[in-house]
Amino acid sequence: MPPQHWKLLAGLACVAVAGVAGWLLQDVVPPVDLWIATRLYDPSPAIYPAIGGLGTLVALGLVLLLLAVVWRRHGLRPGALLRYAALLACCLATALLQVVFQRPGPPQHEPDWTYPSGHVVVITALAVTAVAIASSVSVRWAGIATAVGVIAILLVSVSRVVVAQHWLVDVVAAALATVGVGVVAATVMRLPAKA
Repeated sequence: MPPQHWKLLAGLACVAVAGVAGWLLQDVVPPVDLWIATRLYDPSPAIYPAIGGLGTLVALGLVLLLLAVVWRRHGLRPGALLRYAALLACCLATALLQVVFQRPGPPQHEPDWTYPSGHVVVITALAVTAVAIASSVSVRWAGIATAVGVIAILLVSVSRVVVAQHWLVDVVAAALATVGVGVVAATVMRLPAKA
């Protein structure tokens, strides 16, 4: 089987796992989420929202830096830029799954749909796009983008869970579904694009 087929299968499997988990859980709160909510909840008003905002800014900065590097080294054709923008849009669309599942979040905050986490979808979408752009430069840049993206995703995810804005399953599903959508979209659009 060609590598593209394996990528498509892996991406679809990620999306399927997040979808099945959302369907099976609905209003059920897994024991690990209850344990986190009762033992790790920290209502500190400043630090965790700051981490979420900073993580998003770091990921956005990485995407813009990588676009500048690709543009400077190779010139970036409008078609390639449009495909990267389409990749980002596809990944961001994962947040619409909140409307599908309408799953309530932790009781410490006002009722809201939290599955999957919108914050984690945004940070993961930026990270996936950064990795795709970096892959068009070199393996080294792809590794750097992956490392920075994973750290940003983890920090934002932890911050959202600790302040009880989301259950753990919300942030895991957001990252999994967004990566899955990104892998499928990148494979279909043949990214990374040649500059």
